Amino acid sequence: MIELLLRFWKYDSWATAQLFEKLRMLSTDELNLPCSGNGTILETTSHLVNVQLSWFSSFDGSMTAEQAMTWQPDPETSASIPKLEAHWREIEAQTWRYLDQLSPEMLGNQMTRTFRSGRTVTFALSDLLLHIANHQTWTRGQIAAAIRLAGHEPGSFDYLRYLMNQQLEATPV
Repeated sequence: MIELLLRFWKYDSWATAQLFEKLRMLSTDELNLPCSGNGTILETTSHLVNVQLSWFSSFDGSMTAEQAMTWQPDPETSASIPKLEAHWREIEAQTWRYLDQLSPEMLGNQMTRTFRSGRTVTFALSDLLLHIANHQTWTRGQIAAAIRLAGHEPGSFDYLRYLMNQQLEATPV
């Protein structure tokens, strides 16, 4: 299970880096265009980045579960794509520090969360890691659709594209 989770999180890192490459090409006006679910393209990108921060901060203990579920991002780190990308790179380092020390025993750890709706539920860490990776894929898809509506080619963040890219990088020239 750990191998599968790590493979999917490597894909997530690759896909988000690809997304930032496309986002850097958008104008300020385009970044302020609507994006389904979380406001503008810029706001949805902030959501993508900061969801990862809040979850992994609760996993590594730098935030309590309660703090992570109610935490609001610093508007300064979400003010532009360069700032968001720099912030994401810090979060990626934090994410990988945590993922690199995962053990099979940890995956079964039960984590209780109270959501903003007031509902309290308990999940295995393995399920939360899958949920977050899936959420990231969903949110990148929302952003890609908005980039396309802005008149740009968003690129492909598909898992198979990632695997093909990995094979190309591994093939000797």
